[in-house]
Amino acid sequence: MKFRYLTLLAVCAVLFTPSELCAKKSAFRTYGDVFQIVIPVSALVTSVIKEDYEGCWQLTKSFAAAMAANGLLKLVVHRKRPTGNGKHSFPSGHTTSAFAGAAYLGQRYGLPYGVPAYAAATAVGCSRVHAKAHRWDEVIVGAGLGILANVYFTTSYVAHESRNSENKVEDFGKEKVENQNDKPLENTALPTAKLGS
Repeated sequence: MKFRYLTLLAVCAVLFTPSELCAKKSAFRTYGDVFQIVIPVSALVTSVIKEDYEGCWQLTKSFAAAMAANGLLKLVVHRKRPTGNGKHSFPSGHTTSAFAGAAYLGQRYGLPYGVPAYAAATAVGCSRVHAKAHRWDEVIVGAGLGILANVYFTTSYVAHESRNSENKVEDFGKEKVENQNDKPLENTALPTAKLGS
């Protein structure tokens, strides 16, 4: 049940991939191009379905930080791709994007969400090496950027839920009603009976 959101988005992404993109590239390369987007989007959709808007904000910050660091490194390093073209090979942007989404799911919602997301993100990194668009060190650094940004910005949803169960919105402004048995004896009023009428 917990995997249905990721699976649904993955199936939709594959079904709606333009046919000319599939025809010009290998299926594995197309997978990497599609799932660099599917994984972070599925992380966002998972948070929206859970009505975890604090998580949505944490995902936004961690994704933006990871991609900004990725872009900065590309500008500073100026490494050519393995094929010899382009000057912005280090680190892998596809891998940073995929791991930013996967790390968010793992950090925020735990292993049941993180394991399949990390597996999908790892496949994105492998697809980039397979397509000769990146080298292994570029993919590893890209993955590290996505993970580190989430270590900094993302907190556990379990901790968030336990905080919220203690301070529910419905209880805001209401006095706590003490249990009748918890009152000290001297503060307890005894019932009085009226004598004769």
